[in-house]
Amino acid sequence: MILGYVRIGLEVLIAFGIVIFFHEFGHFLLAKLNGVAVPEFAIGMGPEIAGYDYKGTRYKLCLFPIGGYCRMVGEEEDEELESTVPREHNFRYKRPIQKISIVFAGPFLNFILAILLFAMILMIWGAAQTPSLEDVPLKVTVSSVSDGYPAKAGGMQGGDIIVAVNGETPADTQNVIDTIKENPGKAVQFTILRDGTEKTLEITPQKTDNTGYGLIGAYLSDSINYLFDTVTLAFLDPRREGARAGLKMDDTIISVNGQAATGVAQVGRIICANPDREIPIVVKRGGVQKTIHVTPKMNSVTNCGEVGAMFSPPSPRLVEEVAAGSPAAKAGLTAGDIILDFDNDNFSGQDYLLPSTTISLSVFRKNKGKLDLTVTGAKGAPLGVRLQPLHKRLGLFAALAEGTRKSWQTVELIGISLYKMARREVSANDVAGPVGIIQIASSFARSGLRELIGFFATISVCLGMMNLLPFPALDGSRIVFHIWEAIIRRPLDPHRENMIHYVGFCILIALILFITYRDLRMLFGI
Repeated sequence: MILGYVRIGLEVLIAFGIVIFFHEFGHFLLAKLNGVAVPEFAIGMGPEIAGYDYKGTRYKLCLFPIGGYCRMVGEEEDEELESTVPREHNFRYKRPIQKISIVFAGPFLNFILAILLFAMILMIWGAAQTPSLEDVPLKVTVSSVSDGYPAKAGGMQGGDIIVAVNGETPADTQNVIDTIKENPGKAVQFTILRDGTEKTLEITPQKTDNTGYGLIGAYLSDSINYLFDTVTLAFLDPRREGARAGLKMDDTIISVNGQAATGVAQVGRIICANPDREIPIVVKRGGVQKTIHVTPKMNSVTNCGEVGAMFSPPSPRLVEEVAAGSPAAKAGLTAGDIILDFDNDNFSGQDYLLPSTTISLSVFRKNKGKLDLTVTGAKGAPLGVRLQPLHKRLGLFAALAEGTRKSWQTVELIGISLYKMARREVSANDVAGPVGIIQIASSFARSGLRELIGFFATISVCLGMMNLLPFPALDGSRIVFHIWEAIIRRPLDPHRENMIHYVGFCILIALILFITYRDLRMLFGI
């Protein structure tokens, strides 16, 4: 047990060290290429525990693995240090474009590291491989609704499936959007399917000021999630209510507050409707059902109960071959079928063994739609199918291309999150400080090395993006100052610039301390 915690701690520290090293190495590399003297290059903060000198630079490993730095001559005011170095090796006297390249190189190498980490995962463990569901009919699904708009006022909810608009079945999402746009100020009848029951909602699109089109404030998408009845835990924040109560990753949700789980949206709605009230959540874990009592916490931004969890349907599995005479063959399973869930559970392996003498399979079959098959056989007997593997390893170039795409997706996700934070659409509970990040990293480390590497790829992107924000003391503000220097064609007053960065640094430290205090309260359930 103790060795396990030590291993997880070392993995997290090494991962943090690599992310910080790449950031500082970016600054260091471009400083050297531009002829700037670098007296110190350190990983960690505090007293030096090991180091050596090479070509004018002291390379140091410091006691506290919570940061690092690349000290350049002229970056900050230090007359004594600057007097020992020729002017041509002083950062302050470099051209603005050189300064910008040096400052930008830190965040840039964080993006490069993320691409490499994602590519490593794809080459070693493989990319997620899901069966083609091109023949599955898509249905227009409400992803979410915004406060203050007609959709919310009219009773529409996230997870609703729109089966008809003004009595006609929509061809796709765009068809619904066009109807809404064409009817500003006119009542539109929406027939929706929610938790297996059809309801009719009358919603009047409001007229937009700039275009005159109708708008109801609902985000719509074409989805196949309506096929899945089974709900699994896809992500769990170890600081939050769900994890503290005993929920675990990959749990299958059987029921919530006495209601059988029938879909991701339905589970989310039940939790949302019960803030600050203890509710039972029945899960299946390792074939055994357990009841977890959780008290969702009120999110003051969304007015919803939350447990710090993300839910998803199970991974569908393509049947590549069925063994003759096997339990699967006797149940009517055929090659080409897509298994949506195994006896209301998720399965990520290759050889499925019957957990009991009778199980049910939820299957999608081309031209037949969704089927429920009953499989019988001896307990522990093989199902008798060859399943398409969940992951497929990629070659170097394909992995780098996919790693770049994943990194860009992460950039977009973080950008959306920052935008929502600025609009106060994100709860403070969703923001983690150093303690929270270490907790989450430790949770991923317990899940496996692949999950830990993926988490730190995301952290690397986040570090790069946050450093590019134009806030004093961050790289982004330094870039802004150097752009201004290029415009006015003279160096900025170093005393004023350093004072601005000092004030920004103090504000950042105060913010970090506040978030750390809040993380500690969440950790101890205060």
